Amino acid sequence: MLLGAFHGLDPAMGWLFAVALGLQRRRLASVIAALALWSFLMATAHGAGLMLAPVLLEQGGRGLALVGVHTVTMLLVMGVVASLVYQTVGLGVLRRAWVNMGLIWAIALIAAGILTAVWNTAAT
Repeated sequence: MLLGAFHGLDPAMGWLFAVALGLQRRRLASVIAALALWSFLMATAHGAGLMLAPVLLEQGGRGLALVGVHTVTMLLVMGVVASLVYQTVGLGVLRRAWVNMGLIWAIALIAAGILTAVWNTAAT
């Protein structure tokens, strides 16, 4: 669930593009439509999720449920962030309070790799 929320906070996941389109068209409905389209395109074109397919297939319904929770959490967080930026905060906040999500993702992936290596070493 936290990983889904983290995905939703990342502007590269689509909320920034959706807000820009909504501001251009001056309609919140455009934000929602753009989020749905972006999410669909990234889910079908981005192959990173396919890496997990063998693991998830082994877990049966539980694996599918985990993917569902991740996806729903990500979409909810993206929707909330996009709505807040569109209706309340505005894009100016990105100039004042930008967080380098690429760096955070890199650190998270390195930490996950180290933890996995330690876990596997301890198990053998």
